[in-house]
Amino acid sequence: MEVERPVTWKKLAEYLANPDKFDCGIAISNSSVNRKSSEDVQRYFCPPPRVNLFGDGWKKLFGNTEKTSKSAAGKPSSSRASKKPRQPKLRFTIGIDELPSLEDHPLNLSSEKKQTVDNMLYVPDNAEKANVSLKVNMFRRANEEAESFLSHPMKIIGKPSKKKKNRLASEVGIRSGSTVALYVAASDQAPAQYFQVENEGYQPSQDNWSSFFIYNVLENGDLDKSLSKKKKNYINYGAIVKLVDRVTGTGLPKMRILHVENGIVKLDQSEDQEMPVCQLDKCAFQVLDHPDNYLSIVSNKIIQAGATVVDESSLEIEDTAAWTIMPTDKTEYRFYEAMGPATGPVTPVPTIIDIKPNKHVETGNTMIEFIGADFHKDLTIWIGLYDLNQHSQSSERITCFQPTLYAVSSPPESDMFPVADDEVSLPITITRNDGVVYGTPYYFQYNIKDGRGWPAVVDPRTEFANSKRLRRL
Repeated sequence: MEVERPVTWKKLAEYLANPDKFDCGIAISNSSVNRKSSEDVQRYFCPPPRVNLFGDGWKKLFGNTEKTSKSAAGKPSSSRASKKPRQPKLRFTIGIDELPSLEDHPLNLSSEKKQTVDNMLYVPDNAEKANVSLKVNMFRRANEEAESFLSHPMKIIGKPSKKKKNRLASEVGIRSGSTVALYVAASDQAPAQYFQVENEGYQPSQDNWSSFFIYNVLENGDLDKSLSKKKKNYINYGAIVKLVDRVTGTGLPKMRILHVENGIVKLDQSEDQEMPVCQLDKCAFQVLDHPDNYLSIVSNKIIQAGATVVDESSLEIEDTAAWTIMPTDKTEYRFYEAMGPATGPVTPVPTIIDIKPNKHVETGNTMIEFIGADFHKDLTIWIGLYDLNQHSQSSERITCFQPTLYAVSSPPESDMFPVADDEVSLPITITRNDGVVYGTPYYFQYNIKDGRGWPAVVDPRTEFANSKRLRRL
């Protein structure tokens, strides 16, 4: 870093009072697996990668350029130079990190348009990469050095195996509690129609898609009761599932997920109950309350529709009721230049992926181990407004002594964090020594009566809710 401008606790307190007011957030949503193109077919990523900007901090980064453009709109040009198009203050591109020879594509993002998809990315047939990551580049007018944000790695495969003996759940199975996208397509060449939730209604879309939590649930019982009994298991055919939209929290009715082969659904799924639902499978969703109906696209609407009886043990469904199921990932980054424009790129963004308390062998004190990526010596980790002293550090692990409740309560304004049910939840934040703040979804909670502390993370099911719930790690 060229200039050290450490974030003060006052600036951090201002940020933590309302992170959305200051955050520049970027989210990359994509499928976890994609098929490689062949000599005959160019297979674009399906569903297409989606990029979202969130947080009000973007208003400042975009704002100055847009104000200049509007103020100049009504003024006569005084020279030829003024007729040249003004370079935007911010521009974005997307590409594949491991395939730099492929052209990056511009992304249509602005302070008014904060979501876009790219339909033109693919992995060519001659590529030998088993995994690739999307790379979203941000360019600022003042500095043409790209600031790059990477997605979760995507597995690249050829034709998916349909042989039961090759379908290992640990490799290709859909896990309960994971996120999936659903779409229908008659063939590789036919345009896909994605399941999208908009304004709490369901509709097919060729451009946008929704990510759903999929849960293995009990036939009788609410979702939370089901989850307590069915943790971290894989979903098999014949199971009852619940789909919940990740953004709106809108849930579909309980449905039975059924195996589809050549448009035929067997009513007796006993043979398939030991077969896991796998990525890129085609499956049908039977509505439990109306077992003759299946989730379908009819007249450009997503509704419950009937099937054609083949015999007493099987039904034939339309192509628009055979849904391809695809696991999805979402990667989020947040940054805030608290002390003014950073002296260098804000990337790579340091990321926490887990927190583990451990006992120090020599002293017996409790240590906190932060596991993640892109850690370095110019970073400070905060619990609330208390900055942690690092005991050891590498690019993937930082270890600190766990502070006492008294210590984290000592900095001025620490009473800004409310107490509920004898517990206080303190956000975990990372700062860089040139004044950049990186928000995280992690917290450290303390019991105010006995001083015990433990790490927690925002429950992804409440990520977009007004009242977020925390889940202990």
